Amino acid sequence: MTRVGFEILKVGHCRQNARLACRAARWENCEFPALVGLLHHPAHGAILFDTGYSPHFYAATAQWPERAYALFAPVSLSPDQQLVAQLARRGLAPSDIKTIIISHFHGDHVAGLKDFPDAQFICSRSGWKGLMGLGRVTGVRRGMIPALLPEDFADRVQFLGDLKVTALPDELKPFERGVDPLGDGSLLAVDLPGHAEGQFGLTFVDEREDRRIFLVADGAWSMQAIRENALPMPIAATLIGHTPAYPETLNRLHQLHTLAPQIVMIPTHCTERTAEFVQ
Repeated sequence: MTRVGFEILKVGHCRQNARLACRAARWENCEFPALVGLLHHPAHGAILFDTGYSPHFYAATAQWPERAYALFAPVSLSPDQQLVAQLARRGLAPSDIKTIIISHFHGDHVAGLKDFPDAQFICSRSGWKGLMGLGRVTGVRRGMIPALLPEDFADRVQFLGDLKVTALPDELKPFERGVDPLGDGSLLAVDLPGHAEGQFGLTFVDEREDRRIFLVADGAWSMQAIRENALPMPIAATLIGHTPAYPETLNRLHQLHTLAPQIVMIPTHCTERTAEFVQ
């Protein structure tokens, strides 16, 4: 099996009430980091899993109705946290990124796509179509801003549904099937429905410590939610568009953590994992 190196980068954050994302959390305003996976593949080079925030987000939310998005969850992104700047410190230019895997199309996951003009995008067809079919007001209510996508997105996209479906390793049960986006078994995309149309996570084996990593996107917003199987507050479903599949996805992540605690799950907005992995 091909192992993959990885880093977790914090690319900005927003602030909102912790209880909104997890009913077991304290009732307090807190930071929700936007975590990005930087993967180092021996054949494909540097690969991104999502992009976090970027200055494009500020531009896209400068006017109404998109401004409501920025007011609901105020965003902070310092210059040194911008993804392009963090990659530069690692000797990587935007042109070095040839593949970006998009978990789903909420603004805090795709705001940096325009910074990578040479990248191919891998995503869910239903997620992309759902985004493109939204009006501006409905898009804001669901946390999506079509203007964040590059104009030539459709020319550079590969849909997961067109790629090889494969059985997942037994250690990932209750998840059983995934998609092999690179065709070599090194990365496996796992469907995580409920939070957003077409959302999926990504799992691989870390080359340094030979442990399985599972980037679960927003299948849960925190490890606390996974450990305690604690759903978000109902208002989160109203505002972001959770579907009835969300509780089942969270329950399966909870089962996986219970059955295989050695698997390192990393939710995109988890402060606990930020403290552990972000250098």
